[in-house]
Amino acid sequence: MPDDMIPKLRTPDLPKPGPRRPLSRHEYAELFLAQMGKCFHCGARLAKGNVIDEHLVPRESLTADKCDDLENRKLFCKPCAKAKTVGDAAIVAKTRRLTGGRGSQYAKRQARGGSSIKGRGFQKRPDGATSWPKRSFGRKA
Repeated sequence: MPDDMIPKLRTPDLPKPGPRRPLSRHEYAELFLAQMGKCFHCGARLAKGNVIDEHLVPRESLTADKCDDLENRKLFCKPCAKAKTVGDAAIVAKTRRLTGGRGSQYAKRQARGGSSIKGRGFQKRPDGATSWPKRSFGRKA
């Protein structure tokens, strides 16, 4: 089979997002006022020390220039943020697998130089013939 017919590993052409950019005081106040001081998920009143800003769409599944936009961020109370993070874990893991990111089995295998499992090859006939005789499994040919 020619090399051009072998399917390539599908990786999105998205630049990987860098480190998470924290909200500035102005952005935090803008989100707080837009949400009227309530949790985006459950609607409970947000108290100091009980607030976490979350990305609605996980950062890993967006382009680097869109991942930290203010439209993608909302304020959550800590219990809601924890539940959302647990729910997003599968999406983040799949995105990392597809893009060859941190923890990707494909990336680890390529770093080692390929698969460590080698085939046995084809069994050779002792008399030097090129093919084995056909088996009839008890039927007359």
